[in-house]
Amino acid sequence: MLKKTIKAYIENEMANHPENLSIGIHKAEKEYAEAHSLVPEQVNLEELKALSRFMHSYIERVDKETEELIAVEKPSDFLQEKVSFLKTNQKEFVYLESEWFDIIKIDGLTLEHDDVFGTYKGLLGLKQKKAAGSSIREWLNEKAKGESTKFQLLFNDKDGLWDVNFDCDLIDGFHENLSLNASFELIYEFLFQLVNELDRIGQ
Repeated sequence: MLKKTIKAYIENEMANHPENLSIGIHKAEKEYAEAHSLVPEQVNLEELKALSRFMHSYIERVDKETEELIAVEKPSDFLQEKVSFLKTNQKEFVYLESEWFDIIKIDGLTLEHDDVFGTYKGLLGLKQKKAAGSSIREWLNEKAKGESTKFQLLFNDKDGLWDVNFDCDLIDGFHENLSLNASFELIYEFLFQLVNELDRIGQ
């Protein structure tokens, strides 16, 4: 899947900017494209600035109980908040949409603090076929070192998506003093690794 989505990204950039043979792309995608020979000979991939991926994303703060919108936030300002913002504002979750999610085929990302267990959780819908379930579970279980309570996985027949819910402490380097921006970058890289593994084993 990554071959298809990253190739489509490069081709789309070439079509939209035919006069520019230097295409901006983030590190994970750049390394993948080069490793899998997805870069046309005349094109140069230019690595985009670190922590810039979500600067043009769509961000909502939402009431957990009612799911009513509290505010639409400006990424350049709000993403500088620390992850602990969610602990301070227990009644809220943050929802993020980004064009970069097309690469890994997720439909949006929610981050919240679980006040019962004291953990930060990521929630998303992952577009993978139903048969991939056991492989997704196995990968997450390995990250959780066998603690199966640290993630939940359920196939949504209606949407054709895997509803994935995981504790963010499965992610190396994640902690509540990170900026929201850095935390979303880590979560993206975590999910990129998952999708890459599913591709590798042919799921």
